[in-house]
Amino acid sequence: NNGHITAGPTAFFKVSNVVTSQNLPKHGTPTDHIPELNLHGFSTRVGHRVGRFLGSLFPHNAEFQGRQVVTFHNQRDFIFVR
Repeated sequence: NNGHITAGPTAFFKVSNVVTSQNLPKHGTPTDHIPELNLHGFSTRVGHRVGRFLGSLFPHNAEFQGRQVVTFHNQRDFIFVR
């Protein structure tokens, strides 16, 4: 083993039009809770695969009493994150 990641599926994403939470008007105060994950528009075969990939980036034990939510919205081959 030479320390490299094993060969397998790879995903590349281009990030554009980033607005940080500090630049959003009237944004809430973040909490330390694990976020709830919402996936919208991932209904095709490839969409299911991409949705599962994005879901694997977050812990699977969301704490629903907090205010943290991450939403991935797939629309016309663009993925919007909020």
